[in-house]
Amino acid sequence: MLVPLIALAVLSLPSTSHARIDWSSCATDVKTHCWGLTLGTDQAAQCLEQLVHPFPSPPDVVGQKLTSECNATVRHWQFHQRCKVDFETFCPKVEPGNNRLHDCIRDNAERVSQSCAVFIQDYLGVGRDHRDTLGC
Repeated sequence: MLVPLIALAVLSLPSTSHARIDWSSCATDVKTHCWGLTLGTDQAAQCLEQLVHPFPSPPDVVGQKLTSECNATVRHWQFHQRCKVDFETFCPKVEPGNNRLHDCIRDNAERVSQSCAVFIQDYLGVGRDHRDTLGC
């Protein structure tokens, strides 16, 4: 009986894959769109991902479901998810914070994985050969 409760508690904790991401800007969006899910968990992040507006988007887009702050947070989370292998490959000793990981990926834009390259190109409009325009 205790084991299922422990497993449930572990599953509801914020994911370590994006524990450094500040999800506070999405608190209202999770309550509004992701009923019953806990802010900062993989399940909540995936729910929000389904609602994120295409990038780049003007701030006054009609029909945008998420607040612009939450939209930016989800994009940040997506970037970290899609480029996770690249962070480990090209930036293993880079300390997170102050955009150091983003700068490292930008410096290695021509060598990043397909997953990371597709995210950068599709969502940020930046190709591997345009690393100077990757504004992270």
